[in-house]
Amino acid sequence: MQIALFLKYAFYWLVFILIAGYVSFKLYEPTFYKNAIPEQFEIEEILKIKSETWITGGCGGVIFKISDSTKNQVLKNGLNFLDKDLHGRGYKEVNRERYYYTYEPWVETPINIKGGIASGLNCLLQKDNHIEDDSEIAPIVRNAVKQKGSYYTKKREGELLLIPSMGLLFFAYSG
Repeated sequence: MQIALFLKYAFYWLVFILIAGYVSFKLYEPTFYKNAIPEQFEIEEILKIKSETWITGGCGGVIFKISDSTKNQVLKNGLNFLDKDLHGRGYKEVNRERYYYTYEPWVETPINIKGGIASGLNCLLQKDNHIEDDSEIAPIVRNAVKQKGSYYTKKREGELLLIPSMGLLFFAYSG
């Protein structure tokens, strides 16, 4: 009888711990994504978070709305504005996380999806995955990487795609 009671309460505690962990993660998730974005981007809001998380990693992304000020700076100064900071805003200290959140220099689109884009955007664009079910967003991303006027950079297991004309910044990851 005591063992059954113990197992019952152990199960309740385990469920509580799992739910508390999940809720904590979901509350921190927007901050985590914002910290991965370089400082020069003024973020107005997070429009959408799409992700799959596994024990060993995950795949997904975030769509940010950038400020008009940032949008105008990019349209006016292009790569000079973008390359002034290549580190995630939350990872300024020189340590392992800073290395992980250091981006390569930005390039202007078009870019070849199959030959050099990291797996994050590919993950987002896979059929029946993440933004593919969003009839508005998927074509925007596909067109942005194929046409002039957007910007792209990558880091280990992730990338950024900026569409300044629309004021959108995509952070995509896989790993």
